[in-house]
Amino acid sequence: MVDVYSYEDDEKYVLYEVIKNCFIKVLEGINIPFEIIPSDEGKDQDIVSEEIIFKTSTKNILEIGHLYKLGDVYSKPFGLKNNMSSHGMGIDRLVLAYILSNWVYSYIRLT
Repeated sequence: MVDVYSYEDDEKYVLYEVIKNCFIKVLEGINIPFEIIPSDEGKDQDIVSEEIIFKTSTKNILEIGHLYKLGDVYSKPFGLKNNMSSHGMGIDRLVLAYILSNWVYSYIRLT
């Protein structure tokens, strides 16, 4: 898993968008079809989250990444006013998504 954390002084989440766009460029660059969809995870703590998903041809959904706008949930207890965001992408899931989207199944032998 690749994890990136950012701390920002305002509520614009500029770094969040920059890192999200970097993830998008990586996925587009290696030709993996994906969607970014809203998630309910963390909603009870006012955390906004999005999932990066790969839809396989068998209609199973594989989550390959997650993005969180954490707000001040973790900084406030320390007396800080920063907004935090967290970004993660599973390298093993990225490899699987690449294989599933770019190679023919008959050439893959899983044992």
